[in-house]
Amino acid sequence: MSKAVVYILLLFLLLPGSSALPPYFAYGSNLSPFWLSLRTLTPPQAPAPATLPLHSLRINLGAAASVEPSSSAVEGLLYELPAAAWLALCASEGVPLAYRPVRVRVRLGVGGELGGEVEAVTFRSFKGRGSNKTEQWYKDILVKGGRENGLSEAYVRDVLEALET
Repeated sequence: MSKAVVYILLLFLLLPGSSALPPYFAYGSNLSPFWLSLRTLTPPQAPAPATLPLHSLRINLGAAASVEPSSSAVEGLLYELPAAAWLALCASEGVPLAYRPVRVRVRLGVGGELGGEVEAVTFRSFKGRGSNKTEQWYKDILVKGGRENGLSEAYVRDVLEALET
């Protein structure tokens, strides 16, 4: 059994309060349901916009995004994924070498329309700080995914479109 499979099984099945799979909070290229479906081998349901408070989007894994604690907020999408899709996603995201799944509390909604809090799981890179520069094709995926899936225009403009290439 691979390390990624063991890591995910431990995360979801052995930790207290983890009887059900939490939703996945996507903030990078998985803002695109197309890219997520390639990684999970499962067509995703309609995502729900959500906000991860006290974090910022950072490019620190080559050209790919991660989230880091800060005084800002990251807008993204919540997806409900079956167990097989979670395992496929973890394998495609390089868990546990490139990213590690972490439990987070997100607020439903984006911009000035925030609702209640839910527990979710997202991926964080622990590879250190990078240049915060990305590739244009990756930036285009984030901007398009954010706009098409209901992230606030201010976030798309001020964070996603502002990424350096």
